[in-house]
Amino acid sequence: MRRNILVSLISFITCLLLFSVIVQASSDENENVVSLFDNTKRIQLEEHISIFADINNAYTIDDIRSSSFEGTFELNQESIPNYGYTDTVYWVKVHLRNQSSKDIWLLEIDNATLDYLSLYFPETAYENAYVSETGDLLPFDNREVNHRNFVYRLQLEENNITTLYLRFESEGAMQLPITLWHQDAFIEKSQLEYALLGIFFGILSIMALYNLFLFFSLRHWSYLFYVLFIASNIFIHLSFTGTAYQYIWPEQSWWNNRAIVLFMLISNIFGYLFAKSFLEMRKVIPGLNSIFNYLIFCNFVIIFLLFYSYSLALNLVVISSGVTVLLMIWAGISCYRKGYQPAKYFLLAWHISFIGTIISLLADAGFLPIYFVTKYAWQITASIEFLLFSFALADKINMMKKEKEQAEQEVIKSNLRALENLKKTDKLKDEFLAMTSHELRTPLHGMIGIAETMYDGATGKMTQSMKKHLSMIISSGKRLSHLINDILDFSILKNDAMNLHLKKVHLKELVDVVIIMSQSLLNEKNIRIINEIDTNIRPVLGDENRLQQVFFNLIGNAIKYTERGTVVISAEEDGKMLQVHITDSGIGISADQIDTIFDAFNRGGNNSEEQSGTGLGLNITKKLIEAHGGNISVVSQEGKGSTFSFLIPLFQEVGFKEAKEEVSATLFSEQHSKYSHHIDDETLMIDNKGKNIKILIADDERVNLQLLSNHLSLQGYYVDTAKDGDEVLHKVESGNYHLLILDMMMPRKSGYEVCQQLRKRFSLLELPVLILTAKNQEYDKVTAFDSGANDYIVKPCEKRELLSRTKTLIELSLAVRKIKEQMRELDDVNQRLLQINDELEGKVRERTVALKEVNDELLKANEDLIKLQNARTHMLSNISHEFGTPVTFLQSYIQSVRAGIIEANDAHYLKSVENKVNMLNRLIEDLYDISKLESGDITLMTKERNLHEWINQMYDKFETDVTRRKITLHKPVFTGNEEQDIRIDIDNDRMDQVFTNIIYNAIKHTNEGGDIWINVVVKDRQEVMIEIKDNGHGIKESDLPFVFERFFKGEKVINGKIGTGLGLAISKEIIHHHNGEISVKSTEGNGAIFCISLPIVD
Repeated sequence: MRRNILVSLISFITCLLLFSVIVQASSDENENVVSLFDNTKRIQLEEHISIFADINNAYTIDDIRSSSFEGTFELNQESIPNYGYTDTVYWVKVHLRNQSSKDIWLLEIDNATLDYLSLYFPETAYENAYVSETGDLLPFDNREVNHRNFVYRLQLEENNITTLYLRFESEGAMQLPITLWHQDAFIEKSQLEYALLGIFFGILSIMALYNLFLFFSLRHWSYLFYVLFIASNIFIHLSFTGTAYQYIWPEQSWWNNRAIVLFMLISNIFGYLFAKSFLEMRKVIPGLNSIFNYLIFCNFVIIFLLFYSYSLALNLVVISSGVTVLLMIWAGISCYRKGYQPAKYFLLAWHISFIGTIISLLADAGFLPIYFVTKYAWQITASIEFLLFSFALADKINMMKKEKEQAEQEVIKSNLRALENLKKTDKLKDEFLAMTSHELRTPLHGMIGIAETMYDGATGKMTQSMKKHLSMIISSGKRLSHLINDILDFSILKNDAMNLHLKKVHLKELVDVVIIMSQSLLNEKNIRIINEIDTNIRPVLGDENRLQQVFFNLIGNAIKYTERGTVVISAEEDGKMLQVHITDSGIGISADQIDTIFDAFNRGGNNSEEQSGTGLGLNITKKLIEAHGGNISVVSQEGKGSTFSFLIPLFQEVGFKEAKEEVSATLFSEQHSKYSHHIDDETLMIDNKGKNIKILIADDERVNLQLLSNHLSLQGYYVDTAKDGDEVLHKVESGNYHLLILDMMMPRKSGYEVCQQLRKRFSLLELPVLILTAKNQEYDKVTAFDSGANDYIVKPCEKRELLSRTKTLIELSLAVRKIKEQMRELDDVNQRLLQINDELEGKVRERTVALKEVNDELLKANEDLIKLQNARTHMLSNISHEFGTPVTFLQSYIQSVRAGIIEANDAHYLKSVENKVNMLNRLIEDLYDISKLESGDITLMTKERNLHEWINQMYDKFETDVTRRKITLHKPVFTGNEEQDIRIDIDNDRMDQVFTNIIYNAIKHTNEGGDIWINVVVKDRQEVMIEIKDNGHGIKESDLPFVFERFFKGEKVINGKIGTGLGLAISKEIIHHHNGEISVKSTEGNGAIFCISLPIVD
């Protein structure tokens, strides 16, 4: 029984152990493992880490790594862990699996204010973990990577899971932004960060300098306090971002931990002083002014406490900063309510500062998540705050200006001479403020860049004084840039952290490149730089970029201390080393300075501005040469020049195989060395049959030639190759290439020299040149473009970028060729146009003759018009006579009746009187009609009429009256109209008036027994032509132009009396108002034909 129980118990324990193993395995499998691949650039680890809070700081790494702690770590649920101000120690665990071919990764903790930080990295040979400790309370030299944040270099084995433990302890804000970076991505990100920080600090520095200049000009204390307020904030942000610890006080860890608090207190003090001065609080709000004095004293007390209790001072400064912002807002509101206008910008600035302060405090205290806005809210709002303060000061100056003008008006009667001087001063002040305000509003993208654009006139015309100051800023900025670069190199070399990329380097070509880049240093000095290195000298083993830096420093140093003469570079082999000499004919070096010439910060005893420097160039040069396994020395005689000599190892073919294997990796960023095996001359020949675009590639590495040939050939290009500069020039002479891709460093001739020689024959558009090189310095690119390159790509590069730029340059080349072809065609067209122009000139001459003939005819017509005017005047006289005759008759008749000479009811005389009255009425009606028609005041009452019906109606109306006068009116004849329904739009009464005038005109000029015909012709259903023809005595040819003129009368009247001379003129106006035309044809003795054309209704 007991045995059965024991067996059951053992079985149960066994199952329990198996279950625990299975659960543990499942747990391991479910661990949050971060996988790294070749294309991984960065990973935010916050969502992959597990966190354990060590509240009492009681555990060690051995405890944490023990199996008993497996379940104590909790997976992070926040975006970025943020625990605010706490004394708790936090442990972080993360699992990494490296599935890439890269073994070096960088781990960054982006919080520069952490006090202590430990990384526990397992070593393969030991059970204990390798620990790396850092923090802002430890010396900066403890850091593995020289960076403002905490960065660890991790070496992760391929396809292995590595577990990292990190321990965090800090009295400040416990924020844990953790990122894993690939080296290249981290460098790119760091460069961008430092650039943005540089812009931020540059803006604040320029604002401080600008207002300091205003202080010296205006002697107003507000500007000085504002400058000190900006300066203290600059140091706050320098400390907060870790930049100050990296560059200003890297050895002062105790001070670095307290710097942020100290500068925050100093910022509060100067903020109070600025507010007191700017708002004139002693006069405007004296009660609050006293409170500000008390708070200034309190901040000094907290500064004293800082050196005894950091945690107490930290809590007090947080409270003090909040109180400061609130009181500043209160002060601004109080002053603004009392009518102090400059307080509006002050109030707005502190409101924005309040928002930024609240966000930062809540984020530091752990109440807000950490992301870009909450992390940098302080910096963002501070920039806006300082800008608004500048506006506030400018507004105050404007207010002071108005007050000053009022004061000037008050004393104008007592001192006229003083008034004129004040006006001149005020005008100068206005011009100064306008100019400086413009410069302040100009976007500041960096001190050096903006100063250069201003110097070049981007903001308008500059005075000589301004140019002088700007040139000082530019030169100072450039010296500062060089100083930073030299200090970085000096620091790297001092710590033996320089990584040299050794390869075969042709020294003559490298020196040629440096000589080209050094031309800008001559500054019109009469100096010849001579390269005497033999073309056939053996290559050296070195880092090409660093050797270029060595030569640039030494040649630049020789140019600096030589006013005229030569700088000669020579070399000779010395066993396995190459000895290089750089000899100048400058001022030389004194004997007491020879021994210290290579020391850091030694300037050779010459402190002139032209020859000043950082004092690091020769020290860096010495360390670089020593890093290559060589040494440097100098021989000099004061007044006669110096010779710097150094040794560099020669390249040995045997035992050095990695050069060719690494070349392919330097061309394309995603290209591996799969093309680097078994390459010979035959493999470089690509089948390009049928391809029309020709590209010439020049590189001294066959692997690069092969890779470029493969990629370009697949795009349909014909690819040719060259291995040195001379071969490039030879092939370009004999081939018609659309594009040339050049490496900078090639045997015999460098890419710069090749480009310069090609530009003597080909323009930028005729033969585009693309520089493809590993050199990425700015002066390399500038020199390439100055030599005539169209484009510049730095190795390693993306294949798509290379193909895209190649395509663009080829399209440019093809476009230029097409333009040339079109220009040739245009020349042909131009010749044709010249021929046509000659023909046109002949025709113009012919036209000129014809125009002269027309002009003569117009002159004759003008004479005729003058005669017509005279005739009209004569006719008006006749009309006056016509009016006078019946009026005279009527007056005589009335007088005779009154005198009893004639009976009042005498029928004969009554008939005569009636005729005279009718004549007057008709004359008046005709004059009224012609005036209304010619002025356009008449309105036609038109309606559609059938053409046949209307013409027949006209015939019926006049047939009896014409017959009564013994003249035959023939029936209308219609032609050209098969259809009977032809419609026209007419005013019946007015057209009756036209027919009456023309018919009776025909009757008056036709003998008894004569004939009148009416013919109607329809033309294309668009127009109808009505002809009224008689066989009377006709019209003189000289009278035909005047038939339709007013008051024109014919001379012969056969039937009836002479009319008013207005009938035909009225008829013409009526026809024109119907959009028609009327004309007359006649020969004397053969009658006349009146033609009327009217439009047909669609």
